[in-house]
Order: sequence, then structure tokens, then C-alpha cells
Amino acid sequence: MKEVYANGWRSFKLLLDFKDYTDKERLLKGVLLPFVLMANMVLFILTSVFYFIERIFSTFFKLFIRIQSSLFKKRILLSEGKKKLLTVLAVLIFFVFSPFILIYYVSMGLKTLGKVLMKGLVFKLDYTNHYKHTDVYVFDDANIHTTQNVSGMMKDLNQSQALGQALEAIMSEQNNTGQKRR
Repeated sequence: MKEVYANGWRSFKLLLDFKDYTDKERLLKGVLLPFVLMANMVLFILTSVFYFIERIFSTFFKLFIRIQSSLFKKRILLSEGKKKLLTVLAVLIFFVFSPFILIYYVSMGLKTLGKVLMKGLVFKLDYTNHYKHTDVYVFDDANIHTTQNVSGMMKDLNQSQALGQALEAIMSEQNNTGQKRR
């Protein structure tokens, strides 16, 4: 997380860069800079909070995926009556975890919005156009200049492969029993 927050601070460094500016551009940027820095500070704080919330609730999301995949795996091996019981249990678990999943997705979306706005400030104040979109990264953006592991939903969904395999097995089982009944 330390490196993620350090990447967030990069936006301030990029905003304070006056290299290769003409005198008029320096003056304009100097006048706008206090307002832009305040806006960037607010965005940094909000994005940091949403990133922290996302990381906390990602544990609930991972736990939900793990529980659901184990229930679906067990469901395959049981009789028809017990399958219905496990299906009801899976639905109940979804309702229990749905507030946590909702908070996870909302915080992830708001964090992404904050990152986009921070990048937008950097590009709007870049009068010399020497920043490329691949050079500007904040927080947990994937880039070549970091050693951090990928975070966010894609990392959290690593365990969903088991859930998908279990669902696929259930669907193929239902197709097989449907064909046998005909």
C-alpha cells in the first residue's frame, strides 16, 4: 500500500513541473497552481480513502467468492433435495454479503473516478504536452515503473475461476438430466 500512496503523490510532482515552459505559460500555471493543488489535494484524500475502503472490503469479496465456489462444488455431489438446500444457502449468503460487495464496487468506482480526475488535472495543466497517457499513473494504475502487485477487482477475482468451473459443472449436469428425462 505504501507504494500505491507514493504513486498518488506523483500527481503533485507532475503538477509542479515547470520544465520547458515559456514565460507566459509559467505565469499562467503559477496563477492557477494554488487552486489546482487544492483540488488535487482533495482528490488525493478522497481517492486514498476509497482505495483504503476498497482494500478492506476486498477481503469480504474474496471470502464471498470462496464460500460460493465451495458451496457450488459440494452441490454437484449431493442428491436433488440437498442441492435445493445448498442453493437456498448460496442465495442467503449472497444477501448477507451483498452490502459488503456493494461497498466494494462503489468504493472501487469512486477511486477510479478520483484517479481519472487527478490525471485530468495533470493533463490540463501540461501546456507543453510532454506527458503521454502512459507516463502519468497514480495510485494503483498498472505501469512499468513499479514493483507493486496488481490490486483491485481483477486480483480479487482470481478465485472466481473455481466458482465458474462449479457453475459450469452444474449447468452441464442439468443439461444431462434434462436430456435423460425426455
